[in-house]
Amino acid sequence: MAKILFSWIATNNDFVRDVTPPQVRHDGPNASVHKHLWEYDRHVLLSQKKASDGDSRLNLLQHELKQVYGHEVEPRLLGIKDVISVTEIRPKVEELLLEYEGDELHFFTSPGTPAMAIAWYFIHLGAGFDSHLFQLRRALHTDSGKPEKLLETITQSHVPLSLSIREAGTAEPSAHDSDVLLTPSIESVYAQAALVAEAPHATCLILGPSGSGKEHLARTIHRRSSRSEEPFIAVNCSAMGVGPLLESRLFGYASGSFTGGLAEGRAGLFEEANGGTVFLDEIGDATKDFQQMLLRVLQEKEVTRVGSSTPQPIDVRIVAATHRNLRAMCVAEQFRWDLFYRLSVAELHVPALAARSQQETRTMIGHFLTRLQRKYKRQNALVLSKDVWARLLAYPFPGNIRELENLIESLYIFNTETVDVEQLPAHLTASQKSIMSLEEATAKHIAAVLRYCGGNRTHAAEALGISRTTLINKIKSHRIKA
Repeated sequence: MAKILFSWIATNNDFVRDVTPPQVRHDGPNASVHKHLWEYDRHVLLSQKKASDGDSRLNLLQHELKQVYGHEVEPRLLGIKDVISVTEIRPKVEELLLEYEGDELHFFTSPGTPAMAIAWYFIHLGAGFDSHLFQLRRALHTDSGKPEKLLETITQSHVPLSLSIREAGTAEPSAHDSDVLLTPSIESVYAQAALVAEAPHATCLILGPSGSGKEHLARTIHRRSSRSEEPFIAVNCSAMGVGPLLESRLFGYASGSFTGGLAEGRAGLFEEANGGTVFLDEIGDATKDFQQMLLRVLQEKEVTRVGSSTPQPIDVRIVAATHRNLRAMCVAEQFRWDLFYRLSVAELHVPALAARSQQETRTMIGHFLTRLQRKYKRQNALVLSKDVWARLLAYPFPGNIRELENLIESLYIFNTETVDVEQLPAHLTASQKSIMSLEEATAKHIAAVLRYCGGNRTHAAEALGISRTTLINKIKSHRIKA
């Protein structure tokens, strides 16, 4: 097991200021560790620049430290766009650290922006690595006249601490201005959702498996749009009823239209949401009557209450969502093509958790550990043993994000400090042979979707939220018999 030092390059302190070409300061933070406090097998030196940009200062510092002190220094460019965004920095660093899983990791928190330092703390507390934190007290402030290492340990506070950060400022709120965690596979989906939000009259169809976060995405579109001050009404299409009951719920009813109704009549959901957004969840379960009524609303942009002959103009955005393959349902004449085309003006695909990387699952587990610590007012986040981490990362989570969050919440309910394998639910404590790897789960899921789509790769790719080329590559790499 190697002992590895990680730190950011300190542009303002690792180099002599206002000198061209740049010169390394040997009393700077990174050089000071090499000169006075070296006890490592390797130093991984991080820069926020992208590989395409290059970083001459990073290469200069790496070369100088290696030449002068004879220590192994590995430069890494991480491509950080916003150096004060913890939510961007943390997942990129964690992804890098996976390469060193099993090693002893030491995080030097002094160099870098405050957000970079905070990211080290989050990773140390929640990511499950064998990690240590330290700062550097400069020689100017020590009795010995030499730099001193200050080891940092996290102890319990008498006041509940929150490990979750909400970045706020005077700028326009971001597309993920709530508790969603933007991991790489979902980041592009939320970027597309921001564009949909800017088109307030465009209908949107969100496709993805149950529990993957489709309603959250719909609410994000509403919050970021010019309709944000108006109502957001969510409807489960499979529970709307049939016949007159369905019609009255959708369009409302006039006074005296039927026995038992309110004397003054009642507005339907489209009138109630006027100016805002109607979210139609599980649109694939809508009855044919519902489909016909919804199509009429989209075409005419008005509703007529039951028992009335006076149409009411409405202005609502329709966002629909389903886990079903609507194209296949249209082919099977179970869903209307004309309604499908009306709804899918803007189409978004939310991937299943099993289709995402293991690092994303790790990051989301850490996210929920932190968030639920705040909900349950715990002084410290739950600590998961290495065996528990292994079980969770190997489990395919067929219920997706909802299942993962519910699992972490159940661990908080039944545990106070640490969680070992014995505290996991029964379906997670089975033998390792019965737990599929991520690769096995992905292959099984793709095969199931292909069967559902009758072997049609184009339809299967749409259902999975990936391109046809990506699907074909996965079929080959997983050796799936199409």
